[in-house]
Amino acid sequence: MGNWKTEDEDGFNYQDFFNNIIELFRDDNGRDLENSPWVKDTLSWWNKYVCICFLTILHLLILILACH
Repeated sequence: MGNWKTEDEDGFNYQDFFNNIIELFRDDNGRDLENSPWVKDTLSWWNKYVCICFLTILHLLILILACH
């Protein structure tokens, strides 16, 4: 198993990517925008579609592995 790196072989920087996503949810002074309608809607969408899909896939993989 290799070491974790913040940048891949093509120069994509995962740390910068993560930081940019976090910055979407903050104002210019670095404060969280938790009361923003856009933030609430975006996080609601994420929880509804992305997290549920991930957990469903994970559950299916566990079931498949348990059968082997």
